[in-house]
Amino acid sequence: MKRIVAIAITIAALVAPAKAEPYAGLAIGAGVGQIGAQGVDIDTEGFVGSAFIGYNHAIKGVVVGIEGDVSLGGINGSIHSGAVTISSDSAWVATLRARLGMKATDALMFYITGGVAFDQTSIDAVAGATKLTADDIQIGWVVGAGAELYLTKTIGLRAEVRHTSFDDFNFSGISLDSQKTTALLGLVVKLN
Repeated sequence: MKRIVAIAITIAALVAPAKAEPYAGLAIGAGVGQIGAQGVDIDTEGFVGSAFIGYNHAIKGVVVGIEGDVSLGGINGSIHSGAVTISSDSAWVATLRARLGMKATDALMFYITGGVAFDQTSIDAVAGATKLTADDIQIGWVVGAGAELYLTKTIGLRAEVRHTSFDDFNFSGISLDSQKTTALLGLVVKLN
């Protein structure tokens, strides 16, 4: 995944004569996921709001770019087993991704994306009066695909699906893995 990001950044830097397109936007969406280890899994779900900013280079019908975003909200869940309740809360996710797209028309682009992801997650386990808590920022990877349809020369709509994966969340000596899939709908504004 690091190679894909490095290649996209290198290509974007080498194509100075290409048309540069900085952009920003907002999106809302929903996600599902799972966090767990050793046969104990917590199913998670929730709604998110996202803000993103990016930069594209358009080379004929091919678009190469980079994008960063922060999603707030929560993809949360809990399980109950006897007197024990374990809950997971993901407060935010941030990504830095390369994008590679193909323009189907001047107004419509399909793209794939991938890069690094950061996730702030907390886990609580409660058994009677005893409570264990862990809060950590995980580093993982993200891949996705989407489409953008421009309604004017500067304003467009976006639909995107992303999958993030995080390993090694340490909860009281137990290593947990986490995965999330999020679908987003948003508004894109070109900034030039």
